[in-house]
Amino acid sequence: MMSIDSKRFVVSIDKEAVWIFTLFILSLINATMLLISTIVLLLYLLAKNSLVVGATKGLIFIAIRTIVNTGIAIGYDSIGTIKWIIIFSLSLIIILSSISKSANYNKSFIWLLFLLFCYIIFDSLLFSGYPTVSIFKAISWAFVFCAVVMAVVKNPEIEWIEHISNYLNIVLMVSPLAILLGVAYLRNGHAFQGVTNHPNMFGIIAALTFALNIHLMQKRFNVFRVIMLILSIVFGVMSESRTGMLCIVVCFVTYIWFSSISSWKKITLTILTILIVIIGFLMGLGEPLLDFVYKGQDIGGLLYSREGQISRAITKYENNKWFGSGFMVPLNSGYQSFSFSFELNVEPGNIIIALLGDIGIVGTFLFVIAFGNLFYKMDKQNIILYLMPLVASMGEMMFFSTNNIAVLFYVFYGVCIARTNKSQEHIRGIVVYDTKEKNYYAIRH
Repeated sequence: MMSIDSKRFVVSIDKEAVWIFTLFILSLINATMLLISTIVLLLYLLAKNSLVVGATKGLIFIAIRTIVNTGIAIGYDSIGTIKWIIIFSLSLIIILSSISKSANYNKSFIWLLFLLFCYIIFDSLLFSGYPTVSIFKAISWAFVFCAVVMAVVKNPEIEWIEHISNYLNIVLMVSPLAILLGVAYLRNGHAFQGVTNHPNMFGIIAALTFALNIHLMQKRFNVFRVIMLILSIVFGVMSESRTGMLCIVVCFVTYIWFSSISSWKKITLTILTILIVIIGFLMGLGEPLLDFVYKGQDIGGLLYSREGQISRAITKYENNKWFGSGFMVPLNSGYQSFSFSFELNVEPGNIIIALLGDIGIVGTFLFVIAFGNLFYKMDKQNIILYLMPLVASMGEMMFFSTNNIAVLFYVFYGVCIARTNKSQEHIRGIVVYDTKEKNYYAIRH
């Protein structure tokens, strides 16, 4: 998309970036231009890149365009059905174009994920009050997840993380414009949402920006990325998103202990962090910090804003502890309705409680086994990419929301799977990348 020289701050923008930027601006005009601009951009990306890469970049673009502040432009909600058709079509293009390509990756994770998917289908038929909608949501998640992961795994020459970080960096850098437009606090009047549609979303975007920049800095120090790290923290605080700030803290701690920096630097950074926290409390910053965490509530009201979501999830869990009460659908214990509706939405709030309520103890166990397998086998240099979607979904459960920013999460896991293969091949010998076959091959000693 664009490259930045950290020494001279020279920004090189390619032709694709110009197309994306131009059509993005045009999409802000009205619903008709949103649809036209999206289609034109997708056709351009598919023509300029391979079908798999173009379709994946298209899914990433749609995810970013989805979160635009409603005070700035109309969203995809106005063409919701068409958006779903586009997402499924792009995913189908990826899967059909990737079938003939071979690639080495963590196949056990994919099989475990397939087992989880099959379980959700049968579980929905037997125990969900809305089996048709539950199955549709399971398919929409698994289909898009597998498509994006396949695209990333089989096209490792693309710098996927840098591609996404460019988008998120721009979102943060242009967010002050929302103040000039009078829509920076549109949602609730006190929390900063920038150019996104919600302060909590902006907090997550700030956290992801922090995570991707610090992840990329493991390869090469970059002054621009340091600036983005600082900007991410500032905007994270302004968003008043506790989940976003939790992500940043987890990301920073993870970076210290799992990065390739020396042990003495890890210990030094840890001590400095503890000292900064202590000094902050001694200087009277403790009370504002607690106010931020509790959001004006007393200790007992810490989760006041999530009480409704938690209560509904717990009710679903108690209705059927072992198998749950339907994947991403409301509880309907009286009877089964096989009708289909896009209106049957839920706000789970927390991925752990949501999984227990939706697919029960058995399904949650299968989920933990699948992602535990990935964690065990992946290159631990990618642990930030692995953790961020899960930590973010502890407060803003977007993990299965393929019509939101979940596509970005799936790219992260695709990189984790792809890099797993690279790290394992490094153990066996010298790794050679074949640009024609788009795969890594090990030359044994």
